[in-house]
Amino acid sequence: MNIDQNIDWWTLFANVARIRAFEKLLLEEFKFGNIRGTIHTSIGQEYAPVILSKLAGNAFWFSNHRGHAHFLAKTQDFAGLFAEILGYEGAICGGVGGSQHLFAPQSFMSNGIQGGQLGIAAGISSKHSGQDITSIFFMGDGTTGAGHVYEALNLAKLHDSKLLVILEDNEIAQSTPTGKTIAGDLGIRFAGFGIEYHSWSPANIDVKKDLEDLNQVLRKAINSMENGVPTLVKVKSSRLAPHSKGDDNREEETLKRLESLDFLNRAIAEGIFSSGSEQYEEIRAILKLVKSRNQIKRNNNSFNSDPSEHFKKSKTRILQPKLKLKDSINLALRNSIDKYHANLIGEDIEDFPISEGGQYGGAFKVTAGLSKDFPNAVKNFPISESGMLGFALGKAISGQNTIVEIMFSDFLSQGLDQVIHQISKLQTIYGRTLEIPLLIRTASGPGKGYGPTHSHTLETQLVGLPNIEVMSANPFIPYLEIIEEWIRTKKCFIVFEPKELYLNSADDFSSNMFEVVFPQTIYEPVKISPKHVKSDITILIYGSSIWKIVKNLEALLYELEIAAEVIIPTVISNWETEALYKSLENSGGKLLLITDNLNSNGFQDDVVIEAFNRKKLRKVISLNYDNWIPNGILEDEIMLDNKLLKNRIQKLMEE
Repeated sequence: MNIDQNIDWWTLFANVARIRAFEKLLLEEFKFGNIRGTIHTSIGQEYAPVILSKLAGNAFWFSNHRGHAHFLAKTQDFAGLFAEILGYEGAICGGVGGSQHLFAPQSFMSNGIQGGQLGIAAGISSKHSGQDITSIFFMGDGTTGAGHVYEALNLAKLHDSKLLVILEDNEIAQSTPTGKTIAGDLGIRFAGFGIEYHSWSPANIDVKKDLEDLNQVLRKAINSMENGVPTLVKVKSSRLAPHSKGDDNREEETLKRLESLDFLNRAIAEGIFSSGSEQYEEIRAILKLVKSRNQIKRNNNSFNSDPSEHFKKSKTRILQPKLKLKDSINLALRNSIDKYHANLIGEDIEDFPISEGGQYGGAFKVTAGLSKDFPNAVKNFPISESGMLGFALGKAISGQNTIVEIMFSDFLSQGLDQVIHQISKLQTIYGRTLEIPLLIRTASGPGKGYGPTHSHTLETQLVGLPNIEVMSANPFIPYLEIIEEWIRTKKCFIVFEPKELYLNSADDFSSNMFEVVFPQTIYEPVKISPKHVKSDITILIYGSSIWKIVKNLEALLYELEIAAEVIIPTVISNWETEALYKSLENSGGKLLLITDNLNSNGFQDDVVIEAFNRKKLRKVISLNYDNWIPNGILEDEIMLDNKLLKNRIQKLMEE
């Protein structure tokens, strides 16, 4: 092939020179003290993204901490990126993202967590994403040590993602040669997943021939990617600048050798391209223009706006037959798929994963019947919490309502990187509020004797994360209300479903002495109040022990002559606490806290502090677990029982 028919050499090197000028000017600005934070430059690694911008400019690009060249090759927005990093008006992310967290709507996204967005790239471009999207993901060779990379590649292959991964191999991570930390043959690793694999290295003899070969490899890879074959290209590149700012520990001779082999430097030396001074002056003029603008003011920064203004709380109640909790969840999931075209993914959630076998439908049969009626919307995934959550996030970013089942809440720990650094952060770190209609549901808490790794909750680790509503399901609130609010707000909900309550229904509670007061919104708690007497104590509870409390309310009243009012929040991250404070006022400020938490009251700490500040609280006792839940019948020895409940309530009543 005659490369001159395919590559405009002057344009290619001019674009490389512009990007390089941009980054050299950034390093100057850092030396002048005009940049706070870190700067990871791409000097020497501009060639693949510049070529790809012509071959696959319509794909959704995902990048990493070293993403300037990727962003600029894709968008050509030099002014916007200067403004973002230096903090001037016109910043692409309002100054929130800085150097590492860049965004262009439906076009580009980067994050400083290595490899963390590969699952997103696989999900957004999968055959089940609901849209025909191709994605390109850039990563460095050091990232091949991250486990979530391989989870994501496995899912990409299983779901025919139109995904191209560019592995920029500069042979050094931050300061350590990757040959000392990465074992084996990378090509064999990727081929093992069924990923189409290509490798390119320059011969360093002829500049045009080397770049012609790179162009050909990338063309072939893009063709495979567009045909639904996930493809990875390892591109040998040279990082000519430090890892960040000035922290280069390589030998001077090594750096001189890399400089001499650089394509742009050789093109200038061989007369293929001019000196690059024209592009340098062009970019410097853009920088001067940006610096003439006003600097970003904190009070004008959309990152500081109140997200609750974007997500107004619904006041709508849903009336439905009072079902067992697991049936209420099943009905709500069915409705979300049928009415809102949601998709549901998780481990072992399909009805008949073995063609000749019996029905399964999830470990607790909560999803029974769904895959039979909606085979295209309900899919089994492997044991791959990090990959699965990233994949689901990609689908949600594309606009598809996506529900993930994590079999046990303990297993959320395997995907906390995705929850914290992707799901929570992406919604606002780009200086705007992104809609991410993602619902994560998981069986939680003790009961059934599953033991230490299957009996705990993680809500105390999640409450307080921005942009996520954390909830604890209970039989008194139809799960449809959670689904409707999730659909309405288009944000991430994480719902803990106490497995001890799956078989309970609101109709199971019947009393002549107590009544259930249902709230107008899921953000308000359920109240169970004494009908004829004033309450003596307030019990604030969510989780697995709810039923043990409510079924003993009459016994407490008759045997101890103590009337308790029970407050049961559904939303525990952003709930309306006025009902609690009113209850404390009526009960004389005596509060019993009961959760499934381990050595922490979690969200209740703030409630207690506020209650004390309001002078509503006189005495508080907390019931939670101080060690891991044991297995089998030993679990009964530490769980709440009538004796322990009465003991704590009597202690609470002591003046």
